[in-house]
Amino acid sequence: MVRPDSLVTNRKKVKTGCRTCKARRVKCDEGRPACHRCVSTGRTCDGYGIWGGGTIKRAAQALTPTATVQHAVSSQFGKLSPEQEICFRWFRYQTYAKLPLPFITPFWHTLILQACIVEPAILHAAIALGSAHQKESLEEGKPTEASATLDPQQKFMLREYGEAIRSLQPHFSSQDRRSIHVALAACTLFTFFENLLGRYAAAKAHLHSGLKLLAEIYGSVDHPTSVGVTATPRGYVDDWIIESFARLHVQAALLGQGLLDLYPRLPEFPITPIPTYFETTNQAAHHMDQLMLDTLHLEEQCSLPDGTTVNVILPTVFNDRRRRLMGELKLWIVAYRATNREVGDKFSPIDEFYMKLLRGYHTMTTLMVKACSWPLCETIYDLYTADFISLIEQLVAIWKAHIVRPAWRLNPATAEMPRKISHSVGDKGWIPLLYFVAVKCRVHRIRLQAIRLMSQTLHKEGMWDSRLALIIAKEIIRIEEGDYYRGFDIDDRFSLVSIPTEQDIALPPLPDHRRLYNIRVGLPEHSMGILTLEFEQRRDNVKDADRISRRYDLQARCWVDVLNESPIHH
Repeated sequence: MVRPDSLVTNRKKVKTGCRTCKARRVKCDEGRPACHRCVSTGRTCDGYGIWGGGTIKRAAQALTPTATVQHAVSSQFGKLSPEQEICFRWFRYQTYAKLPLPFITPFWHTLILQACIVEPAILHAAIALGSAHQKESLEEGKPTEASATLDPQQKFMLREYGEAIRSLQPHFSSQDRRSIHVALAACTLFTFFENLLGRYAAAKAHLHSGLKLLAEIYGSVDHPTSVGVTATPRGYVDDWIIESFARLHVQAALLGQGLLDLYPRLPEFPITPIPTYFETTNQAAHHMDQLMLDTLHLEEQCSLPDGTTVNVILPTVFNDRRRRLMGELKLWIVAYRATNREVGDKFSPIDEFYMKLLRGYHTMTTLMVKACSWPLCETIYDLYTADFISLIEQLVAIWKAHIVRPAWRLNPATAEMPRKISHSVGDKGWIPLLYFVAVKCRVHRIRLQAIRLMSQTLHKEGMWDSRLALIIAKEIIRIEEGDYYRGFDIDDRFSLVSIPTEQDIALPPLPDHRRLYNIRVGLPEHSMGILTLEFEQRRDNVKDADRISRRYDLQARCWVDVLNESPIHH
């Protein structure tokens, strides 16, 4: 008689499927989030390792402890070279804990580190990113010099970057869930890598590629351009990846580098309504990112094609969206205030800092929604000077409490971020807020204070480089104001932390024909490349406008001649 265990032993080895089916050596239907075979037999599906499936609790139990990641990498791929070891160690202990700030998510502290163990593409991308982050951190504050030759570390990081791209090739031809996850995770790392190197055009290309893939895989079946597309069911790994792209997209879109025409097809995140209060800073940030992307998309929809300078009344459909957004923004601020009462005392100084930043983004987004009521009318911002003052007041409070003498310096051992804000981070901080004030507020005193605050901390926040933002903002102010206030008694010797008074904002507003419309920023291809600024400027009769393009040579550190100046007639 044949023993039952002999029957099991002679079964063909199962190479794919969930962990439960693999252990039982039976064929798995690979259903998500749990396979049907396990569910139908009353078993617990343990999922598919780091790439999803099962329950979050089960998946977390299956993950490799962080302490053994380096050993697991060496066991899986062979011994790393000394330089690879150094850069991977830097990635483990510095990059993944600091670069994704302000908001560390499971995408970083769970998925990416674990993926380094089983995916060569992710491992090499992480080593390249660690090397770039190490170089940027150690050389912080040193002047950047143009050089035709690469130093040894630059050659190393580019080799690892190239190896990551080569390791992705098998995944490009595959349509399975794991390959999609690997490609999207690598795309995120590539975007961070290029941003660190100052190669913003390449970072934008990687981000756009990832967003297009997200729309294709997870896109809404209700969208008119999604005929025949079936939205892929989402597990927790899908949500982690979608969240990371939502963060990258909103920071790019705030600088005009997003893909807002694709926005309706992108998967929604978060999918839950705004709660009565936020349990974490991440939860508050998720909902604020969604509101900002909704607002930026509405803003783009309300805008007429370039060159249109006739003020129009907002169509009913857009007014309805605008009212809905205002309602959701009110829900967000109610939850924000309730958070301070419910769990505010449990927040660390770092959490308090980022919650204050999110409050600033709420003020900015609310102001943007208000301005959508009269599209392509820059003078409408003059109605909201009080909002700009409120935003400046919030930013000054952040500066005084968390930047000049940050609370986390008192206990650096428990800090979750660099001890100086000047270190680069991967997510948006206060640069977009200050840039918005400088460009959209036409009150000389307020926009000048925004410029001075931005000048205090020269650093990067993902695609936002404070040096580039300052160059653009200063040039916009120079062009708009020109000699308009010549002859007025203006005292610019105000304190950096003072709040504007009625006397400070008493200057006459800039006339419409001096204001810039349809501003477009072109980011450089490399750190010593060309930064471009395009805009329209109306003439006195408001019927005609000039489309003007300017460029800034980052190596020569100056604006060069006008590239193009073409009249627009209506």
